[in-house]
Amino acid sequence: MTRRRWVRWLLPVGLWTALVLFSASRLQLGALSTENPAPWGRSLRLAAADWYSWALLAPAAAWMVRRFPLRRGRWAAPAAAHLGGAVLLTVVKMILEHNVNQAIVFNPMRRLSVLYFHPNFLTCLAILGVLFALEASRRSREHELRASRLEAGLAEARLRALRDQLHPHFLFNTLQAISTLIHRDPAAADAMVLRLSDLLRLTLDLGEKQDVPLRAEIDLVDRYLEILGIRFGHRLQVRRRLDPEALDALLPSMLLQPLVENAVRHGIAPRPEGGRLEIAAAVRDGRLRVTVRDDGPGPGGNGGRGLGLANTRSRLRELYGDDHLFELRAARGGGSEALVEVPLRRGTEEGGARARSDR
Repeated sequence: MTRRRWVRWLLPVGLWTALVLFSASRLQLGALSTENPAPWGRSLRLAAADWYSWALLAPAAAWMVRRFPLRRGRWAAPAAAHLGGAVLLTVVKMILEHNVNQAIVFNPMRRLSVLYFHPNFLTCLAILGVLFALEASRRSREHELRASRLEAGLAEARLRALRDQLHPHFLFNTLQAISTLIHRDPAAADAMVLRLSDLLRLTLDLGEKQDVPLRAEIDLVDRYLEILGIRFGHRLQVRRRLDPEALDALLPSMLLQPLVENAVRHGIAPRPEGGRLEIAAAVRDGRLRVTVRDDGPGPGGNGGRGLGLANTRSRLRELYGDDHLFELRAARGGGSEALVEVPLRRGTEEGGARARSDR
């Protein structure tokens, strides 16, 4: 039997035993004020016969509470059922207690009498009241749990929809790049198609995961940069500054690719001489900090309104609420910088290629 099940059994037993001891002490104090005080054992047996009889009937009372719940607009019939059940339980308890007294206390002077009905009936109503409170608490917890699961399911659906938007968006942009080379440089276009096949296979390997280790994200971005390298050649220079401590930190899947695409499209592609792209990641004060920087003209012509950046903002908001930072800002020394900062969470992924860390 598990610890939780032991607690579920021992807690009610402890509560009923506490009532037995309390009642026995009351009987003993009352007996001490008489000329012939009763022994403690007799008071204890009388209290045990009283409260343990209620304990035996408590499951029936609990069933009655669940079977006839009191609800707004529908309380009259359940209330009548509970009053009738309370009368029946009180009578059964009095008979049970009387027989137990005759067996273990042997008190022929204490006979079954209607005089004991009213205090026992009030006790029964009190027990029903406690059971009603416990049942209301249980239903409230179940309602909160169902609401929490529903909210989590809706959030997961929104995240899946946001992530799925990236695939056709990314594929369309890549195919557009291939189309610009297919007549001018068929060999380069063919190589780009092969790289695209590898990249799509890698995205399928990620499956339905919302979070992946940073090393897996870097691997995905490297494949994407290989495609861009065929298109831009020496015009695209890439530098990585990756803290090894950050490589196992979890990050939303396909988060970096839109940031890299945005930097290349607005910071490097418009310039005949091309430019430099820098990807950096570090762990600071229990948070993962990732930046994607270019040395282009700055964020003035790129307000961050594209689908990729809007999607990134929405996903971060769904996953982290207010506990994240996402900025597109001017970089020191010129260019643009996209900054993502999220709480540090660790994870591993088997079979992923090791990310390169160039200092």
